[in-house]
Parts: sequence; C-alpha cells; structure tokens
Amino acid sequence: MKQSILLMVFLTTISFSQAQKTFYGTIDYQFTVEGEGAEMLGFMMPEKMVVQYGKKGMKMYFEGGAMSVMMGKIVLNGKKNQIFQVKDEELTAYLMGPEDLEGNQVTLPDEVIKEDEVIEISGRSCQKYKTIKYTEDGGESVQYIWSTEELKAPEVSTPELRAVAGMNLGANGVPGFPMKSVTFDATTGLTITLLATNLDFTKLSNKEFDLPKGYAVEEFQMTTDE
Repeated sequence: MKQSILLMVFLTTISFSQAQKTFYGTIDYQFTVEGEGAEMLGFMMPEKMVVQYGKKGMKMYFEGGAMSVMMGKIVLNGKKNQIFQVKDEELTAYLMGPEDLEGNQVTLPDEVIKEDEVIEISGRSCQKYKTIKYTEDGGESVQYIWSTEELKAPEVSTPELRAVAGMNLGANGVPGFPMKSVTFDATTGLTITLLATNLDFTKLSNKEFDLPKGYAVEEFQMTTDE
C-alpha cells in the first residue's frame, strides 16, 4: 500500500469552513479498514488517527500498526511557514514542500449532496453529506462525511501552507468540522472509516509545532510500498 493513501486520508479530514466555535486541542479518530485484503494488511493499519490544532500550527499522526512508524508525524507550523515529517525513531525531521505532496492535494468534489441523516457523534449533532468526484474514464469516487457546524478548525493564514496541504477553504467541499468519514479507495478496494471518539480542548503550546530540538533536519523524500 502506498503511503500516499493514508496521507490522502489525513488531508481529506481537514475542513476550514465557517462554524461557531474554533477547535483548539486534540481529536482522536478511530481508524478502521474493511474490504478484500484488509486482514492481510492488519499489521500495518493503525488503531487511530490523532489531529492536534493549535493557534499557530497543526499536527497529525497515527497510533498503532506499522504504518504509524512509517508515516511518523506530519506537522504544520503556520508561524514559520513550515511543513515537516517527524520520525522519532530516527531522531530526524524531514522538511516538505509543495512538490512532495503534489499528487495528494485535495481538490473540491464535483458534487456535494446533503443527505437525510443527522446523527450524534461524541456529543455533537452531525449532518451526513455525500461527495462525488468524477473520473476521466466515466467512473466516480464517493466519500461520505458527517460534520458538525458547532465547531470549526483553525484557519491557516499562510497561502504556502494551504497550497502544500491542499487546505483551500472547504477542501472537502462540506461545511463544518468533520467527525466521521467513509472513503472507498478504488486502487486498493479498501473502505477506510474515521470516527471521532474523543475531543480534548486542552490548549497546546506553540512549541508543539516547532522542529524538535536535537533532531537532524533533512529534505523529505516520498517512498512507496509496492
């Protein structure tokens, strides 16, 4: 499985649409994979994805499974206009640029359909949406997103960071803050589900989004698992 598949999941979870309360803190998403071959990939798959929002940055990483080690932590520092990958086991941070995520940038869907379903997730009322992207061969890529308009993610004011991470306003085309997503990956035949299970409103220090002290700093190189 390519690392870019999980990196895409990172990015499609992000939303910068307007809502009532800006969320600063940590959110845990339960991570599940279904489909043919999912059991064989079980040792690689993480148990959850963690996203941390601060006033000057954002951090995303997986916990559990071999993929958490392979992906490391993706950190955006809006104050210093940096995005980098941290590999704690290597004591190294890898600086990333637009060219490193060129194939993973999130584009707006061709269609967003508000569905007749509202559910409660982690104490928040969430509206279900269906997003569709049409492919050149006449097919379509479908994603379902349940979002709450009670929260919004902090805006990233630096244009360069938005371009790198595909975080243009409403990157997933859905209003509000994403609490659940179901994505079918046509390449692997797997269905990936993210479900918000815990929201911690504890404020994070800006230092959380700095390059870690004592770590080597190198240029990022995208690798794939064939």
